[in-house]
Amino acid sequence: MITAIHTGLPVIAGQGQGVKIYCSKQAYPVYQQLVAKAGNANYWAGLIVRSIQGLQSGAVNSKDVFVHTGAMHKGLQDFQVIMPGCTVLAQKKNDGSYVISGIDATGDYDKQQEVGERPGLHRVKAKREMWETKFKESRTVEGCGSVNVVGVADRGYGKASDAANRIAPRIKQSGIEQTVSSSGFDLFFTPGNGKLGGLINYQQAVKAETDADLHEAAVILSETMKQAKSLKNVVWFSDMGGSAILTQAMKILATHQHKLEGHKVHFHRARSRKDRAYALSQQLGMTLAEGMGKSNLLNVNELIGGTSLSVPFQRFKHESDYTLLKGASDVVKGIKDAKSAWGTVSALGAAAAFSGSFPAAATVIGVIGSALTIASANAPDATDRLMSKF
Repeated sequence: MITAIHTGLPVIAGQGQGVKIYCSKQAYPVYQQLVAKAGNANYWAGLIVRSIQGLQSGAVNSKDVFVHTGAMHKGLQDFQVIMPGCTVLAQKKNDGSYVISGIDATGDYDKQQEVGERPGLHRVKAKREMWETKFKESRTVEGCGSVNVVGVADRGYGKASDAANRIAPRIKQSGIEQTVSSSGFDLFFTPGNGKLGGLINYQQAVKAETDADLHEAAVILSETMKQAKSLKNVVWFSDMGGSAILTQAMKILATHQHKLEGHKVHFHRARSRKDRAYALSQQLGMTLAEGMGKSNLLNVNELIGGTSLSVPFQRFKHESDYTLLKGASDVVKGIKDAKSAWGTVSALGAAAAFSGSFPAAATVIGVIGSALTIASANAPDATDRLMSKF
């Protein structure tokens, strides 16, 4: 119910008690349209309406990654609530109430999700030697087997099926779930150009929790994760730069004190800080699936995620079965991996040059081996496509 007060502005939340939320006459028609769409099971409109009404319960606060606080204006605090396809302009009054002064919303966000132009959840199933995707209108993870895998892909793929065909073999190779070929898995796809995180996007890699470029995908993913919290045996498998999106999504959930007990995480070749991602997973009550996930330190963009040597110490603190000996072993292994990764190429070349029987052939083998090693590290998608032909 929406009521009016003496100021002439409608009250859209908090009519009975608690913090009141008023809506300006300019923003009110847009808000009514969103409420109507939400009533017709429009996922995106429902997300916006819930976020606006969340002001009433204090769900929006200064720690929220999607709130941008502005300057004081005539004694009122200006701020923006940034959501997928929508920006809400608001002011906080001295009595703690809020006035929604503007709503800038994209009307066809749901349609854009369906055609892969916006971040969203897709179902992936194997068909012959390829993987096919279909957008999930429910936008939720459903229990489809003993283990429900959700792959969080990196950005930079032309369409969801491209991302699925790269991430599916990596899920199988990780040892997390070998039945994905028959049971399928869910894929969180983020459209856009350019990979996420890594040294090329250094600030994004080290501050994934608050990076604005990740915000839209992270909010949608956090909603998907929140809707799945009643399920057990869900594994959130991030691939490459997908670790940055998953990190910010976990930050959003942790800010609002949600729990995902019974859920697991795995970071495959992470391009953002794994120590921060691990800490957030612990706040949510999550555990690791088949360890933290491997890194290839020949790829400089994985150095930030792959050399997080504080992770073993964090694991020793939080995991009862993670012994001090295991932690020390992982620290030493991390240091050795960093040193030996670049030695791999020179070792291959040296082995080739050392052969006296067939020096020319050995040199060719060494060059090919070195090239494949470097290519696999720095161009994994292209290398996977090449090797799948053999």
